[in-house]
Amino acid sequence: MKRVILSAGIVACCCGPLFAQETPREQALQFIREETQFHLGYLPTEQSHPKTRGLSQALQADTARGLQMLLSVDDDIPPVAKRVVASPEFARLRQAVKTALDSGRKVYFSGCGATGRLSILLDAANRRFWRETFERRPELKAACGDLAERTYAVMTGGDFALIRSVESFEDYLTFGYRQMEQAGVAEGDVVVAISEGGETSSVIGTVQRGVDVQAKVFFLFNNPAELLAKNLERCRRVIENPAVTVLALCTGPMAVAGSTRMQATTTELLVAGAAFEAGLADHLAGKLTPAQRASMGLGVWTPERTVAQFEALLAQLRADANVAALARMVDGEAELYGRKGRVTYFANAYLLDIFTDTTERSPTFKIPPFRSTRDAASPAPWAFVKDPQRPTPEAWLHLVGHAPRCLECTADTYAQRNAAEKIVKNPPQIGRENLHTYLVGNEPDASRTEVKPNAAMAVLVGDEAAFLDEGSSAAWSKAFAAAAAPFEERSALVVGRRAPRGWAGKRVQVDVDLPATPLRLFDHLALKLALNNVSSATMGKLGRLSSNWMAHVDASNKKLIDRSVRLVVELAGVDYETACVALFESLDEMKGWDEARRKTTSPAAYTVERLLARRSASLQPSLDWKLGLGDLHGELRFFGSEEMREKHVERTADAVTGTWKGHAECGDAFTVTVRWQRAPDGLWSGDLAYEGYGGKLFVEEIRFPVLSGGYVAGSSFVFGGHDSGTVDKGAAFFKPGTKQRRTYCGGMQFSALINTNGPSLYFDHRDPSVGTKGCEIEIAKEGGRLTYAGIHVPGLPERPPAAYRIPYASGFATFTGGWFEAGQIYKKWGTAQAWYANRKAANPMRKIGIWVWNRGLIKDALPPVERLQKELGDIPVAIDWYWWHSNPYDTDYPDFWPPREGVEPFRAAVARLKGLGIYAQVYINGVCWDMDGKTWREGGEEGVVVQRDGQPRNTAFNRYNHHRLAYMCGEAPKFQDRISSVVGHLRESGLNGQYLDMIGNSTMAGRCYNPRHSHPKGGGSFGPDGFRVLLQRLKRENPDYPLTTEGTNEAYMDLLDGSIYCNSTTLERLDAIPMFQSVYHGNYAFFGNYAYPDGTRPWDPLWPPEDRWKAEKPWPKLYPDQFYLELGRTVAWGAQPMVCNIKESLFADPELEAARRFTLDTARFYYANREFLFDGQMLSPTGFTCPTAPVDFLIRSIFTKERECKPRHAEQPAVLHSSWQAPDGKKALILVNWTRAEQSWAFNGLSGTLPARSYDRRMLP
Repeated sequence: MKRVILSAGIVACCCGPLFAQETPREQALQFIREETQFHLGYLPTEQSHPKTRGLSQALQADTARGLQMLLSVDDDIPPVAKRVVASPEFARLRQAVKTALDSGRKVYFSGCGATGRLSILLDAANRRFWRETFERRPELKAACGDLAERTYAVMTGGDFALIRSVESFEDYLTFGYRQMEQAGVAEGDVVVAISEGGETSSVIGTVQRGVDVQAKVFFLFNNPAELLAKNLERCRRVIENPAVTVLALCTGPMAVAGSTRMQATTTELLVAGAAFEAGLADHLAGKLTPAQRASMGLGVWTPERTVAQFEALLAQLRADANVAALARMVDGEAELYGRKGRVTYFANAYLLDIFTDTTERSPTFKIPPFRSTRDAASPAPWAFVKDPQRPTPEAWLHLVGHAPRCLECTADTYAQRNAAEKIVKNPPQIGRENLHTYLVGNEPDASRTEVKPNAAMAVLVGDEAAFLDEGSSAAWSKAFAAAAAPFEERSALVVGRRAPRGWAGKRVQVDVDLPATPLRLFDHLALKLALNNVSSATMGKLGRLSSNWMAHVDASNKKLIDRSVRLVVELAGVDYETACVALFESLDEMKGWDEARRKTTSPAAYTVERLLARRSASLQPSLDWKLGLGDLHGELRFFGSEEMREKHVERTADAVTGTWKGHAECGDAFTVTVRWQRAPDGLWSGDLAYEGYGGKLFVEEIRFPVLSGGYVAGSSFVFGGHDSGTVDKGAAFFKPGTKQRRTYCGGMQFSALINTNGPSLYFDHRDPSVGTKGCEIEIAKEGGRLTYAGIHVPGLPERPPAAYRIPYASGFATFTGGWFEAGQIYKKWGTAQAWYANRKAANPMRKIGIWVWNRGLIKDALPPVERLQKELGDIPVAIDWYWWHSNPYDTDYPDFWPPREGVEPFRAAVARLKGLGIYAQVYINGVCWDMDGKTWREGGEEGVVVQRDGQPRNTAFNRYNHHRLAYMCGEAPKFQDRISSVVGHLRESGLNGQYLDMIGNSTMAGRCYNPRHSHPKGGGSFGPDGFRVLLQRLKRENPDYPLTTEGTNEAYMDLLDGSIYCNSTTLERLDAIPMFQSVYHGNYAFFGNYAYPDGTRPWDPLWPPEDRWKAEKPWPKLYPDQFYLELGRTVAWGAQPMVCNIKESLFADPELEAARRFTLDTARFYYANREFLFDGQMLSPTGFTCPTAPVDFLIRSIFTKERECKPRHAEQPAVLHSSWQAPDGKKALILVNWTRAEQSWAFNGLSGTLPARSYDRRMLP
């Protein structure tokens, strides 16, 4: 490594591109060996703050709570500031400022990155103060002199670095040294060098130049001076130099680990600003009268008072109203960016403050930086800043208070400064001409509005709020109105007590005191705190934080390389060397990426993803297990391998076996064996067995497998064991230290942890008998890790068995992708089982074009269905008819026969439907017997599921009479006789098929301990075994008579023809996904939703009249999108559409004309595309993009009382989609626009627009 010694022993390093042309591993090892001066993990500013651990999870769950966590760290600042302003070092700085101004010398502020921007802000604030003072009081100029020119800012990389840090410049002492030399610092001047951590080489170079010319040098930083001097040679040289006065402002870790733009620079702004204001006041004390000084705010604010007022500002910011306002801004920006939108901030006097926060977001969170007009390839920045009054060259003058000071260096210049070869060969273009290609002025910029959504936000401080007053004639007001006109949305962030008067746009008001000081310190501090916390919280909500770590940090210099390596260590769980080598491998790989991808991908985040994937590829599943001992009554006692006396493990590349023997309670011979074996496709298959059991208690539960995996912000958990499948995400699910149990009660027998930034984990239970099972999901106390434990419930004989084996294998795999890819793993096994292989080739329900779910008497339920069939012509309509029976709904089951209006009218009505070509089935419950009904003692007690506590399993679904419906066991012959009898009557009445409620979702969730039953007690497959017997009997007794049930359930697919699954397609379940269809779609009738055209619910006249709603509202006007979204969602999921509770008004009421038309369009579209939507196999949905749209909807069931109605709001894709492959190989993309506006979409190279409330099919290659 080359070393160049300058005049005072400055060391400049040169090392490759950052490094020479070695391999990535050699570069990494060189960094570890030779760049120890940049290994900074021991510094407080680089560490994790205890107050904000779990920050990303908190922000996902509650934005306001996350903001409070961020704001709480600012409380670390006042104690430090109070100590510093009382110190002799601060007094020395104050006096130095006075002396320099007295003698006509300058005060130089220097910094890099955030502190470079802070230096420019301090200089610009001084220039503004004097410009405005002399405009207001020109007579003072003679006495004061040209004090605006007595400050000077030196930023590493020149003023161009305001846009973005110049790669690697901060690593060189020579760069800072030469910039300070060019600035003209001389004896008698003051150098205030500011570094967040105190270790930045270029800033230390400015210190050294000041020392060399005998300036008065002050060094401000935020770490312990002794720690820096002990570990870093470059720091020791200046910290221990008697010519340098050190002000260590150590506040501890940042709110976001390593993000020194937050508390570090806030403290430095407060202290440096207070020192300059005090020195300025002291200088003018002998030149101006007390009244003149007071009119300028000089001498009023002592440093001690300034710190006290800052403490008050922090308290005001944390007021509930301010936190709520900031949370609205965070949520709004996160939603905007999440929809690929862009925001543009417009400002006046505080343009530089907003500029500073906005440009710092790119290196901190690896989002697109500001873009030059010469760059058409890079992505546009998410946020940008503009001056609406001035063209760009003038805007830059206004921004910094002088002509921009940019570096115009040649290759020779960089070579003389010992710059890296990469810089010498390709000198960065950072001159003034390049700066002006960033259009921060009032020129039109199509990139800010070319995508939707887009927003223009005015950012105003203090009295500037008047610019937004209604009718304001100020030039800025007019300029902003013109500049904001092309944007979709106008909003404002206003900081201070003054609020705009008559402003009609959205407004975020941060209501705080802003007392005037010469540098307007409190204006700058308040705006900085607001913007820092909003931008950090927004990025946290977007998944760019992991706990309180910058998960997407860039690696653009040596300090950030070290920070990236430590982040990889933290998130990937590897040592420093492994992380460093992997990071350099990523950097090398990323050289071959396209520009857009490289500029928006964090090397650290990508490295974490690679390491986790590499680890998972060779990961062997855990051998962990737990057994739960019990007496069939009390609590279970669980124990695991840690209580066993002996352990033996054998491992090979594709197999692992664990054997444990001997247990104090279970006996010396008790042995547990776990075996895992990997199949050629990578799936691990595991089983557990025990033998030699001599204990007195039963093994009532077995927890196996027990498998863990990491997760990050943005991860989700997919559960396949309920209906069509569900997905859980966000902090509410991933709450550290929580556990939850789930039962596989239908659907399929697998789950998955989906990771967007690393490998996903897949868990299944391959049980052909579909016995009783569940799982426990545990989130680690510290967060970041999920443990999945399968729960197997054995069927138990009268005595504890000596030996037992779980009668099925469990599977585990790592994979890349989401819920669809998880389903495809399960599909290989599921579609090979008898329930799928034995299905009939033809399904008579294929002909149906649309369902109607109507309830009630013949005169109410059937005529609207007949009218719909007439309008649809040859497209068959089907009716699912409820409340045809004599008993009230959810009462007196299973005694449905005879019909409510008599046998003959009922059969005549069915015949009329059949004559019109309408497919008709009616409701009966296939599971429950009414415990409070007339016939309970005629067989209900014999067949009921008895729970572990000895009580019958029951639910009172009917909220009016509270009758308890008891769940029948699979071993309930008298119940099955009654169901057989009812179905026989209904088939004889001429119906097309039979609906059997609850069999699909309620026959395998419970354990049964009924002493009258012969099946083993507890778990087992008695539920599906017994109900398969019932279904086989019904098929045998009623040939060619389709049977359907509630809920999707693989266990009965060979005996059923369809499933209603309203609980998945309804907007009440936005966590539902069409995962069952992705596995088992094709030749099976999925149908059902809660799409009510007029929003009203049916009412059974057998219910108590006092509970009936007194007044219905114009629901289609209040919730204009709900019907269309629910109906369209069904089609997109490959299900037969259904409309609910339709009346004659659907065809006569002009207010419902749109709903009528959409109903007909839906039926026609579905019917015309059945080769895909009934016969087809679902293809991956990945690659689709479209805007999102808001939807307001009502949660209301038939039992919802008027006062309990619950409105809801959500954002949903404006275009729903799915893709399918027909049996003949053709592929199609199905599109549904449920909104009231035309919407755009794109899918893997295809794109287009879709009219409002319409469907489309696009053929795929």
